[in-house]
Amino acid sequence: MPFESGENADLNQYWYSKNTMEAFVKEIQGLTKVGAAFLSTPSLYFSLDNEDVKKNSKVFEYDRQWETDPGFVFYDYDKPSEVNITLFGQFDMVVIDPPFITEEKKKKYAETARLLLCPGGKLICTTIVENEGLMASLLGCKPVKFQPSIP
Repeated sequence: MPFESGENADLNQYWYSKNTMEAFVKEIQGLTKVGAAFLSTPSLYFSLDNEDVKKNSKVFEYDRQWETDPGFVFYDYDKPSEVNITLFGQFDMVVIDPPFITEEKKKKYAETARLLLCPGGKLICTTIVENEGLMASLLGCKPVKFQPSIP
């Protein structure tokens, strides 16, 4: 995968394993027709190899090291509705991997996801199994057998 960047423990950044990134990228590129919003998932955004998908996608990220990328959108998950209104409803997929797994943070990510997702859009969310009920109530997400890994 082409993503090469160091993790920043101060921002709670941990990248997926190569196999996990490949599995996610295959799923995302196979399902999105319009474009994907990547919330706090720069490793997946920068691993896209389908240029049509990438040019219609955005990475919503707090870490400004990628701000020169045309798909970068500064995103502070503590201000979930402060996303440019022109991006509302523009993505048929939202990918969420919050750096923190508290209920409060999940609610904020869910708020942003609902703003960005177009009707009928799909979600890919990663979390711990204990959050199954919360994710179902917030976004209608259901668990799958795939378990992502970090190196």
